[in-house]
Amino acid sequence: PSAMNFGSGGNQEAKAWKDIWGCGQGIGAIEKRMPTAEFVDKLEREYNEARAALAAAFKATAGKTKEYVLVMLANAELFLGNDTQAATVYAEHAKRFPTSKRAMSSKTWLAYIQLRAGQNAEAAKTVEGWTVQAVGANYLAAYVLAWVHWRKGDVAGAQQAMAVAAANWKGNTGRASMYIDNLLLLARAGVSPADADKLLTQLATAINPSPR
Repeated sequence: PSAMNFGSGGNQEAKAWKDIWGCGQGIGAIEKRMPTAEFVDKLEREYNEARAALAAAFKATAGKTKEYVLVMLANAELFLGNDTQAATVYAEHAKRFPTSKRAMSSKTWLAYIQLRAGQNAEAAKTVEGWTVQAVGANYLAAYVLAWVHWRKGDVAGAQQAMAVAAANWKGNTGRASMYIDNLLLLARAGVSPADADKLLTQLATAINPSPR
């Protein structure tokens, strides 16, 4: 490996990502050639086995489960759409590890699940004490906080939190939904067309800032 040069340009004939492609960390999962469908089935089976192992560990160590097991299990349950199980694990993580750097993430997803289930009071309690200043650049936390404010009837607070979410949003995943949610908040709040245009212009600038 020390003799390999993956650079591009200059006197390099091979171009990185044109002639030379990285295999990625997933190369370790490849053991043999197989049809794509078979490999996908294998990934699904292994994922479910891993989730079952985490669930078993959670049950066997009730009240004493290690933090990494809680985080991995909660995320796995959420990914599979098992909101009730995910909420239980997120709640335990947030309670047992309140000073962890992952605590806000667990509370964010717990409140998200509660909001989705119409449990507005529970969601408000989960994020109690949060402010847009406290969540900072955590755009998912700001997004959830916006909906908590909205469900409480605090339109101004909802718009402020959603603006923070928009300004700090990373990547394109969920970006369109977040923009639509902003439109929804403005429409339901009865914001005048002129004010709505001004707010949406600010939002569009935050989402797609001019290149520097």
